[in-house]
Amino acid sequence: MPRMLPFPSRRLWAAAGAALSSALIVCGSVAVAQQDKYTISVPGGLSFAEFRGYEDWSVISLSKSEKHFAVTLGNPIALEAFRAGIPDNGKPFPDG
Repeated sequence: MPRMLPFPSRRLWAAAGAALSSALIVCGSVAVAQQDKYTISVPGGLSFAEFRGYEDWSVISLSKSEKHFAVTLGNPIALEAFRAGIPDNGKPFPDG
């Protein structure tokens, strides 16, 4: 006769249900937070919506003054131009 496993207790089912509920709440919160990314703003009125489209650009240079940092970003077209030797080779930067 095959050996039968004992039926899980109510505590085990309650713990599993609580864990599943918690996981679903966390996943839902992450999805809502990602949707609201562009509604965030910093003091002074600058909002993340103003940076839309620049998120995937790469850093070309970084400069620092006594109070501020400045970052120069470049899109993939500009990065390819730098890799090709522009501006040292005398060619103009491509549009884009």
